[in-house]
Amino acid sequence: MKKNIFFILLMGFMSTFAQNGGFVKQNVPELSIGRTDIKGALLPDGSFIVFGGHIPGFQRSNTAERWKEGDTAWTVFTMTDYRDYSAIVRIDSNHIFLAGGMASGGGVGQIASTEIYDATNNTFTPKANMQVARTWFRGAKLTNNKMLFVGNWYNDAFNAEIYNPVNDSFELTQYVVNPRACAYVIPRSNNGAVIMGGLGTTGGDIESIEIFDYATKSFSLYRNHLLVNDSGWIYNTMFPSGTYFSEDHSLNGKFYFSAYKPLTPSGYQYMIFSLDPDSLIIKPVITNTSLLKFDQSNGDSINFGLSVNFFMNKTLKRIYFWANNVNLNSTGNYPMSLYTYDFNTDYIYKPIDSKMFDYNPVSGGGCVLQNGKILFAGGTISSNYDAHPYCFIANPDNITGVSETALNTDVLNIFPNPVSEVLNFTYNGNAKGQCEVNIIDINGKSLISNQINLNTGINNIYLDATNLAKGIYILQLNSCGKTTYAKFIK
Repeated sequence: MKKNIFFILLMGFMSTFAQNGGFVKQNVPELSIGRTDIKGALLPDGSFIVFGGHIPGFQRSNTAERWKEGDTAWTVFTMTDYRDYSAIVRIDSNHIFLAGGMASGGGVGQIASTEIYDATNNTFTPKANMQVARTWFRGAKLTNNKMLFVGNWYNDAFNAEIYNPVNDSFELTQYVVNPRACAYVIPRSNNGAVIMGGLGTTGGDIESIEIFDYATKSFSLYRNHLLVNDSGWIYNTMFPSGTYFSEDHSLNGKFYFSAYKPLTPSGYQYMIFSLDPDSLIIKPVITNTSLLKFDQSNGDSINFGLSVNFFMNKTLKRIYFWANNVNLNSTGNYPMSLYTYDFNTDYIYKPIDSKMFDYNPVSGGGCVLQNGKILFAGGTISSNYDAHPYCFIANPDNITGVSETALNTDVLNIFPNPVSEVLNFTYNGNAKGQCEVNIIDINGKSLISNQINLNTGINNIYLDATNLAKGIYILQLNSCGKTTYAKFIK
């Protein structure tokens, strides 16, 4: 039976389809030793420092490393204690507070020690012990300059605690509503905080949101799920890349984070959300949910890397985040893509291609450098036991969209009813030669690609559309340095 295929040429095309080339990879010096679960910070001079993490053999580390673009090697410093699965809080631009960590190799046990790193002279100064030894917890500086630490792993997580830098002391709070690990801790303007998501202290996702009141040092349940009428969203800071400080994900008074929800029968729906910490309004940033939907049953092979790995460029008002192949091939290679959300255009720009890695950078650390490039350091090859030292810079490509001038009905004409699933169109060209014709879905994925020869004047071109499912597609024709687009619906 004949199916109707017709094209729609729209002046507003820019808002419906856009893509970019991903990123340019630039290698940088390796760390002195392989590291994963790295916590790090961008410093005022443009350098980046990583603290601890675990090293090959799943052993903990008591060293930090600092590097600035142009340096030929990382500079290594010794901390006062081991920091793996620890928490860090930025005191000010030159001082970082480090707390907790595991007590032995393999992620076993917790420690209670703390210290402060001074970036001006690269020194580490021990501070008071926490009242509870902790790992896999998070902290934030409140508006009164005190720090709130929440959570733990396989240990007491009922009590959070507050650090007072004036007298170098910790005070236990009242019990939290849901003991958890790896939660978001987002300050509010009233000295309080929002506690969101995370894991149970021995595993299992927690969706609930609770509010910390500083005056009473108590926690209360706000709601059981991220969204009022939509349960099942998973969001936590289990993996560290791009998730060190709450202020790194804040813009114009709102906190931005990613979450994902399993689909039936397979695949995931991802989304970027914004939270207003004072009004407690949470809403999706992306209105078109299909932009972040991946259904493995339909052949989709990419997955946004563990949900939390995104980086905010506040100057450009962009969020960058990873996607990787969920079906790793036999050689263990990781095809990685860098996606972009642009606040200015309110659109997700999806990469055309991926870069192949022989290791997984998702479990390493990183930051957006002052020049807008993204630095990645460390990660794993296959597990927590084979941390690697590899580092690189991802320089995001310029984002390009389809311009109105590309939609020229005098150049590209589509016949609305192809015969027997054959797509039939004409192209009026000014020069002869070979050109490329692509059929692309709205996610930027190329489905059909053919090389054809054009003559000057009117050309009749035919493409087999039999294997295209019902949906919206883009026809892209590259000829003589010019790209022409048309949108069609099958």
